[in-house]
Amino acid sequence: LELNGGLVDGRMVLTGEHNVRGRHLIERITWTPNADGSVRQHWEQSADAGKTWTTAFDGLYRKKAG
Repeated sequence: LELNGGLVDGRMVLTGEHNVRGRHLIERITWTPNADGSVRQHWEQSADAGKTWTTAFDGLYRKKAG
């Protein structure tokens, strides 16, 4: 999967397209910095040319204490 994109309204947004088991998918991954220093990663997929999106992954990254 090759991703392209950049900063959009303070968030990193990367997108890419590929075929999986005969289905054409658009992938959109967004990293959003939060005020507490954590970062949210939201990975979405669309199988209908971007009309609708489903969440493939929704994670929160925090700096390790210590």
